[in-house]
Amino acid sequence: HTGGCPRNSVWPWGFMRVWCGSPSASKTWKTFRLISTVGYPDPREALRAFHRAGIAAVEGRAAVARALNEPSAIPHGPFHLLAIGKAAVAMAHGVADQRADDVLGGRVVTRCGYADADLTRRLPVEVLTAPHPVPDERSLAAGQALVDYLDDTPNDARFVCLISGGASSLVEQL
Repeated sequence: HTGGCPRNSVWPWGFMRVWCGSPSASKTWKTFRLISTVGYPDPREALRAFHRAGIAAVEGRAAVARALNEPSAIPHGPFHLLAIGKAAVAMAHGVADQRADDVLGGRVVTRCGYADADLTRRLPVEVLTAPHPVPDERSLAAGQALVDYLDDTPNDARFVCLISGGASSLVEQL
């Protein structure tokens, strides 16, 4: 026990400590932040609010922008951007929000219908689309476009690579 709290207890300041592990593995304490339903008389509205907060926490644009503001983020300076996946455009916008002046060029590959013309006005990137979940010749073309782009960059070039779900269908090579 830590802090005199019994196992699986709620601490008064809004955290929960849980003793986690399997019989064959070492056990450890895990700390979880509790979400309060105070202020939500309707439990359904509380669940909707929790759902909205969860979605907002993992939204690609905001997540990348937050990550680039971290002290451990890549140092400022020029780099090439590769973003692949269904969230590629959103993630690339996060780069544009924080480091647009550092982007030398790049490729963004996303699902058909997810492209955003505003991105190419904000960043010097080419946006390619391919189908998901079943790859086709556009997936092969996107894979070749990435290879060609990498071949055309200097050996000492810096890259920021952002990959989200769907990448394995959107970019293919035979």
